[in-house]
Formats: sequence, structure tokens, C-alpha cells
Amino acid sequence: MRDLQAIGAAGKAECVRCRVVGWDQPGGFNSKVGGRAHLLGDVQCESCHQNGGPHLAGEAARVTAKTCAPCHDEKHSLAFDFDKFVGLVDHGTDLFHASPEQRATIIRLREEQRRALLEPDGAYVGAAACRNCHRSQFDRWQGSPHALARRRLGQDHRRDEACLRCHTTGFSRQWSNPSAAAGVQCEACHGPGERHVRAGSPAQLRKTIIGLGDRCAECVIRQMCTSCHDRKNDPDFELKKALPGTKELCSQR
Repeated sequence: MRDLQAIGAAGKAECVRCRVVGWDQPGGFNSKVGGRAHLLGDVQCESCHQNGGPHLAGEAARVTAKTCAPCHDEKHSLAFDFDKFVGLVDHGTDLFHASPEQRATIIRLREEQRRALLEPDGAYVGAAACRNCHRSQFDRWQGSPHALARRRLGQDHRRDEACLRCHTTGFSRQWSNPSAAAGVQCEACHGPGERHVRAGSPAQLRKTIIGLGDRCAECVIRQMCTSCHDRKNDPDFELKKALPGTKELCSQR
């Protein structure tokens, strides 16, 4: 819920329903919950395990792809695949027995793995490969701060992996031409483009790249931007201010 409050979306039912426990269900979170709201905010145990969890719900409390589908749908959840992602939230083993410090470490490592799971299969090809079909977007990108991201790093940081992860594209990932990785390019947001470049039909094209234009900016595009523009590295970043410029950069005109 704090994420929604930060972007002014805490009053939108479409957003809130997946950030609370038991949205509009008997005993759950609703507009009349009043003073109990703090008890039912955020995604808690019963959001996934049903009312009362395994203690009351029995077999119905078992989490499956169907459990996740109402919130992790095509519009609101970026490249969600239950079989890939379930390992990032499974707490029946390591998290269950871990200390708070160990849990924090485990969660941090899982978040690092998460970005890789969002991306399509295939190698990165570089923005130059996008130019033939997306010339106007390429020209606008070439003059943007993203294109110059690596050059803007100081000499001391140009070999620092923590910096390169966000100032280059596809850091430590498979590249068809590794020398083309500098700067934050198209594939930094849309995923590796090898299969996209080779695709033959429009239907195939859509399936080989992360399409962001028709998605909910407040919850999906935010996932992409804040993987680098986070509180630690860019505390003044505001998606609502940055988004119009990004849309202009990638528009079809």
C-alpha cells in the first residue's frame, strides 16, 4: 500500500484490490473498514492462503497459478509466469527457519533474480538493430540521458558492477555483440531483442519482447524503472514526472 500512496493511487479500487487482504470480502478490506485498515493493508498471508489460511481453509489454502491469476494478470503484472516466480516467494523452507537478518539477505538475492525472470529468452542485440524499424525512436533515444548513461559514470565507477548493472544494458547477460552494451538502450526495458529481430509475423513480434505501451504505468512500468531508479540510487526519482518523457521517447510518431 505504501507504494500506491507514493504515486497517489491509494484511492483507485483497481490498484487497491491487489494490495490488501480480502478486498470487498466479508471481514476483509473495503471502503468502510475504518480503523481496521492498518490490519488488512498490504499483501499478507491470507491474500494467498485464503481466510484463516491452512488452519481454516484446508486444501483451498494451497497456492497455485489460479491463486495468483486475479492480480498477476496480463495488464497488471509484467511477464508473470507462476512456475518461474513461485520460487521467489516460497517461504516453506529457507524463509520459515531463517533469522530476520537471513530473511533480508534471501529476499535481496531473490529480487536480483527477479529481473532476469521478467525478460524473454535470447541474446541482446543493441539499439542499432532496432534502428531500421524504429528510426524515429532510435533518433530520440540517441540524444537522451539514457543513451549516455555509461559515459556519465566517473572513472572510478566504470568497472564497478553495482554501477554497470544500471548504466549499461543486459549487464552480465548473453550478447550477440558485447561491445554494443554501453548505455541504457531499448532492450534495458523491453528485454533481449534477438528473437524479436528474427521474428517473421506481427503476432510473433509481440511475443518476443516486453510490450509496455498498453500496460498500467503505475504498477507495471514502475517495476521496470524502479529496478534502477530506487530509493538508494535515485531517491528523488518520481515516475509520474519521468513517464511523459519516456512515452515521448518511445512513441510511434
